Amino acid sequence: MTRVCLTSLFPDNPDNLWNRGSYTALLKGAGALNDTAGLQLTEQPDDADIVLFSDVGGVPGLLVPFMSAYRRCWTKALVYSDADFPPDCLRGVYASIMRTRYDANWHAGGPYIREGAATWSSVVLGAPLKLFTFAGSCETHPVRQKLLELYGESGLVLNSNRQRVTAAFSAGSTAEIAELRRVMEVSVGQGQFALCPRGVGASSMRLFEVMSMGRAPVIISDEWVPPSGPNWNDFSIRIAEAEVEHLHELLEPHRHRAHEMGVLARRAWEEWFSPDVWLKRTVEACISLQKRPGFGKRIPLMKKWAAGFGCSTELRGAVRFLKHRSRFPQSFAK
Repeated sequence: MTRVCLTSLFPDNPDNLWNRGSYTALLKGAGALNDTAGLQLTEQPDDADIVLFSDVGGVPGLLVPFMSAYRRCWTKALVYSDADFPPDCLRGVYASIMRTRYDANWHAGGPYIREGAATWSSVVLGAPLKLFTFAGSCETHPVRQKLLELYGESGLVLNSNRQRVTAAFSAGSTAEIAELRRVMEVSVGQGQFALCPRGVGASSMRLFEVMSMGRAPVIISDEWVPPSGPNWNDFSIRIAEAEVEHLHELLEPHRHRAHEMGVLARRAWEEWFSPDVWLKRTVEACISLQKRPGFGKRIPLMKKWAAGFGCSTELRGAVRFLKHRSRFPQSFAK
């Protein structure tokens, strides 16, 4: 029996602004986890075999080892993060880990886990009229800008202005959010393939959204690391960022398989990435990482932590976070 404690880096501040959405979303799967043979959820870190911290998205990895909640159980601790630039000096499951920083003994890929995330699994799509489509913010990465330049005039790519998207979700504008989602739904429905270009991070929530809708995803990200589980080659196509101007030529030979691939994508999503299995699959990935060399050993952790000082993103994030340390006065307590 493997006992798992799902917890927070900020137990004294349950309303923290960083990444609480992942914690509450995973917690909803507690019942399903306890029904799984060999797995059991416990509230006490001392009683657990694995302690999973699921709200580290806003905390630089260089600082996590100094936080009291992590220090108390570091020999059995793993993290989940869906941050665009995750704290990858820590062992854990990451939605957007970069290929150039990926270490199979240290990291596992995973889906985006977020409380209140849009649900597309009940969407009924019509017959596709185009070979491929994309609707989303095109300002988040150069490859998206390139797609807009190449295919915007033909209507294959639609730009949802980033400022508009940010303003809608920040203000909680129900009507505006509903309209953005409607545009995305219509776009996906019109294409035999759904483009899933990377955003700020190496991955994109769009990948899992289109899988849930039963469309074959076209993954455009040179840094993307596929989450373990399904056979991605069965239902998805990967295209290099430098080859986006040749999308018609690259996708046309697969047109006859598009519907079948979409069906397989939906099945893979249900089995590996749907909210019902979020916690179970994350814990399974953690168990696999726990068996890798060096787990629970101080020297490997210190080496990874020291390597983080060579990452400018980590250093800048640590400085910004420390400026707001007063928000969480007990987080670094002895």
